[in-house]
Amino acid sequence: AETARIEAAAGAPVKLSRRLFMGAAGLTLAVALAPRASRAQDAAGAAPGAALSAFLDIRPDGTVELRSPFVEGGQGIHTAMAQLVAEELDLDIAAMEVVTAPAGTDYQILGGMRMTGGSSSVRGGHMTMRRLGAAARSMLIDAASEKLGVPAGELTTRPGEVAHEASGRALRYGDLAGAASLGEVPA
Repeated sequence: AETARIEAAAGAPVKLSRRLFMGAAGLTLAVALAPRASRAQDAAGAAPGAALSAFLDIRPDGTVELRSPFVEGGQGIHTAMAQLVAEELDLDIAAMEVVTAPAGTDYQILGGMRMTGGSSSVRGGHMTMRRLGAAARSMLIDAASEKLGVPAGELTTRPGEVAHEASGRALRYGDLAGAASLGEVPA
């Protein structure tokens, strides 16, 4: 230890061994507690990932904001989440904007936790993202059915719109978003 102090004082590079570092750093202990929902989370009752409006915002211009429960750290997770939602929603991925979701229990989709790491984002979150896209698509079809006065079974989607092929009519997602948001989220 004395040699390291002399070298540092002389401006020479210090060769710090693990033993010297640990002796200078002191003792550090870490304790892992089992993850558990808070009493407030238990009382809320809604399953994480069930609140469609917490995740998706279909804007009047047809673009969609996806609030991702995962943090983008260069691993491409925002792109992966956008692809999953866009595929089920039938939307061009270029119309998606992905932001990191704010704090909240709606975003704790990994067994009551919210984390990014360990290659868990796509593996653990893909079904939630697919359900979000599929639920939004279903709600848009229901809204178009009401507006066009045709059964939902006669409607189909193509990127960014709901179409009634028999009459040649189509409605953009952005024009249906308000009415769709008033509908019930399918299970």
